[in-house]
Amino acid sequence: MVRERRNCLSDFSPPISLSCWFRYPSTHICIIEPVHVIEEDAKQANFSILEQSKDIMDTRLMEVESLATKISVNSKVLHVLTLQGPLKDEDRYLVNEVNQEMDQYATTSLIHDIHIMFKYIDMIVTPSTIFNGQRDYNVYLKYGDLNYSEWWQLLTAPKGPFFQVSQVRIIDKDRQSVTYVKPLFLGSPQQPDGSVAVYLDESKLRTVLGALKFNNIGEQGGQGWAYITDSEGRVITSTVQGKPLTVVPLDGLSGRVSVHRQMDGQDYIVSQTESAYNGWRYVAVMPSGTVLAKAVYIRNLIWLVIGGYVLFGLAAALYFAYRNSKPLRELIETIREFVGADSGVKSHNDYELIQGTFSELIRRNESLRRMMDSQIPYLQAAFMDRLLRGDFKNTEELLAVQTQAHLQFNGSRFVAAFIRFQSFRGEEDQALVVKELSAQP
Repeated sequence: MVRERRNCLSDFSPPISLSCWFRYPSTHICIIEPVHVIEEDAKQANFSILEQSKDIMDTRLMEVESLATKISVNSKVLHVLTLQGPLKDEDRYLVNEVNQEMDQYATTSLIHDIHIMFKYIDMIVTPSTIFNGQRDYNVYLKYGDLNYSEWWQLLTAPKGPFFQVSQVRIIDKDRQSVTYVKPLFLGSPQQPDGSVAVYLDESKLRTVLGALKFNNIGEQGGQGWAYITDSEGRVITSTVQGKPLTVVPLDGLSGRVSVHRQMDGQDYIVSQTESAYNGWRYVAVMPSGTVLAKAVYIRNLIWLVIGGYVLFGLAAALYFAYRNSKPLRELIETIREFVGADSGVKSHNDYELIQGTFSELIRRNESLRRMMDSQIPYLQAAFMDRLLRGDFKNTEELLAVQTQAHLQFNGSRFVAAFIRFQSFRGEEDQALVVKELSAQP
C-alpha cells in the first residue's frame, strides 16, 4: 500500500494550530454565560426599581389615607354629618368652617382636590367651594360618564376605603384621577352617612415608574412598558400614553415573580412585585431581545475576537512551523543529495527517510569495522616485517604503526625468534602461516 509522502512542515503545523482551539470550550462558556447573567441582572434591576416604586407609592398612599382619616374624625365634619335639611344659619356657618379648614389638608401637588360628601343635606364641601350635589354636579364636578345618582351611589357604597380610576372634570378642568374614597359612618357601618374623596393626580403617580426608563422601559411596542394594577386587576397608571395598554395575564401568580410570556410572536420578560399594604401589583414588561441586546453585542464581539485570534494563530502556526522545520528540511535535502536514490533506503515521509538513512549508516559502519578487524593480522605482520628490516625512522612512527596494528608490548625484556620458510605453495599457505603466527597461546 503506497502512502502519500508528507513533509515535516505538515507535521509541525497541527500541534501549533490545535493550541488555538484548546480554549474553545472556555470561550463557548464565556459566550453563553453572559446571556444568563445579563438576563438575571435585568430581572434584578427591574425588581429593584419596582420595589422602590412600590415603597414610594405605599408611602404616598399612606399619607393620603392618614389625611382622609384626620378628616373623618374632625369634630366639625362629624357634626355636619348629623345635620338634616333645611339648614339653619348656624348650620351654614358650621359648613363654612369645615370649608375653611380644608386648606390645611390639600398640602401636596399629588392631590387635585378633596371632596367631603354629606348625605343628608346633599352638599359637597371642597377647599375652594361648597355646592349642592343634585343641582351643581354637572357644573362643579363630572365623574367620568356617571350621572349624579350613579356617582353618589359609588361614593356612598357600604364598603371600606377603595381607589377608583376615572377621568374627572373638576369645575372646568378635565384630569385623569385616581380617587381615594373613605366612607364616613355615624351609626351602622352598613349605611355610610357621607364620604371623603381625595382626587390624586394620575400623572404624578406615574412618575414612580419613571425610574424604569433608565432600564430601557419606554413606550409599549418599543423598549417595553410598565403599569400598576389594584388588587382587582384594574389599571391604576402606566407608562403607556395615547395608545391601548396591553395587560399581561399573570393568573395564579402573586408576590414577586419573573416569567416569560409570548405576545404577538415575540418573547417578553415580565417582572412583578406586589404590595403587602394594599395588594397593588407593579409590573414591568420588556422584550427579551432588548434585555439581551448587550449580551448579543458581547457575543458578537467575542466571536469577532475569536475569529481574529484563530486567523492570527493559524498564520503564526504556519510561520513557526516553517521556521522550526527549516533545519530539518535542510538536513533532509543534504541526505538526499549525498545518499542519492540508490541508497536502498525506502521511506514514505521525511522522518522515515532520516531513520532509514541512520540505520543504513550504522549498518555500513559495522560492516566496515568488521572488515578492518579482519585486516589487523596483516597490519601486525607488516609491522613486524618493518621492525625487522629497521624501516621505522623514529620511535613516534613505530608507536603509531604499533597502535594501528593493535599490538601491545608490556615488559622489560623480550625474546625474538626467526623462522625461515624456504617456499610457499601459494597465497593460501601464506595466509595460513600468518594466521598460525598470530594465534594466542
